[in-house]
Amino acid sequence: MADTFEGYYRADGSVGTANYWIVVPLVFCENNNVEKLRDALQNTLGYGRLNPYEEFLQSISSAYVKGEDFTATIPAQDATEDSQGIFPFRKRVFPNVDGIKFYTHTMGCGGTRQDSDLFCALVAGYITNPNVAGATILSLGCQNAQSEILITELSRRVEQLKKPVYILDQQALGVEEVMITQAIKGILAGLAVANAIKRKTAPLNKLCIGFSGQRTNDFFLAVTELVLNAGGSVVLPKFPGITANRHLSSFKTDEAVQLPYPEKINQNGFHLINTAEGAIESITAQTAAGVNLVISCDENTELSEHAIAPVFCFQKHLNYNSPVKNCNDLISTEEQLQKLLDYASGRIAKTPDNPLQEDFRPWKQGISL
Repeated sequence: MADTFEGYYRADGSVGTANYWIVVPLVFCENNNVEKLRDALQNTLGYGRLNPYEEFLQSISSAYVKGEDFTATIPAQDATEDSQGIFPFRKRVFPNVDGIKFYTHTMGCGGTRQDSDLFCALVAGYITNPNVAGATILSLGCQNAQSEILITELSRRVEQLKKPVYILDQQALGVEEVMITQAIKGILAGLAVANAIKRKTAPLNKLCIGFSGQRTNDFFLAVTELVLNAGGSVVLPKFPGITANRHLSSFKTDEAVQLPYPEKINQNGFHLINTAEGAIESITAQTAAGVNLVISCDENTELSEHAIAPVFCFQKHLNYNSPVKNCNDLISTEEQLQKLLDYASGRIAKTPDNPLQEDFRPWKQGISL
């Protein structure tokens, strides 16, 4: 089994298992503009699914305009579904960039100041996650979650930010169209920089493993031991069912570094983070903490493989078809661990998912007004 993986090196020395650009509004009032950017960029840059019916419609429309018999028109190029009824993705303009994440939410104003501050901290954690190449931040200008708070949170996490981040204020720019145009220009410039970054060999101490699910198993224990012994990091959600799990009995969870939501780890080792118990809420917090790869031991997970931190599903990626229903009783092998490293290195293809599923759900702790 290899003792390295292939990842994307960042200027601060961290290494990503993926290479994403993120677009985040500081307030829900900007959600509509985020969706406009998604509509403009996702398919055009090759990050949406290839829908043959669009081409079919274009062919018919063209025939109609020319006065031809459009009822006999056949698409020039067909795209067929795979065995799961999923259409393939389009050809990417930036092949080394895994995608653009367009996040929408209900935060930033109308709630408590604490929630707005925590949200800015969460966004700062996402920007500094090693799987993120850069970010575009949309601000209305009058919300509680001010860009100055975000900048302060970024400075708490990194001494000097060395990845492109564009913060656009709609009220300062005056016209929505100007902001959208500038956002598109900035995203394209950032994607060009991100596309120049290619995977390189990295030691296992650059891995930061997260966890999703209600149960662990021997495979997860083996991964945890592998990463921690190599000097890497493991971040677990602070759930009673997880911290008391028999597979973690060899770790002193009471001595783990305790992370409040949504703090970022500042040292390697074993961490417990305080978070909501929902799968997406938990992974959102772990991603902000710096997790660059997630393991799920549950057969049915609501997470997609295209979260900022890719999700390695035990049942799916190890082709687990045993009649034994309880995967807690399985024993890991070097071959299984190697598959995990292959997944982290991008050598195992991800299943196409819904491009609209972004797996981003901030934890709202206060009371909305």
